[in-house]
Amino acid sequence: MSIKRVLPGLVGGLVALFAAAPLAHAAGTVNLVAYSTPQDAYKRIIPLFQRTPPGKGVKFTQSYGASGDQSRAVAAGQKADILHLALEPDVTRLVPSLVAPSWNDNRY
Repeated sequence: MSIKRVLPGLVGGLVALFAAAPLAHAAGTVNLVAYSTPQDAYKRIIPLFQRTPPGKGVKFTQSYGASGDQSRAVAAGQKADILHLALEPDVTRLVPSLVAPSWNDNRY
């Protein structure tokens, strides 16, 4: 599959993800914690989101690093409204305190 076909779906999904968190913050601050690979995508998506009505006035704190380091930081108390991790064990570490036990119950 080409990047031209994957990218629009990825961008649409990330925009939808951003749309949910700011509603709870009412033009406040959204804490984004992610592994480092999607950092370039977020650099482009966040300003686009901030130009939409739901994104108006929303600020983002951003923390990027290795997926395991980010997972451990959140487990230790780092605030994360949006958490983007790369590996299953990094998500599983946060069950059940921050992540629902059913997080990986995918049905295809």
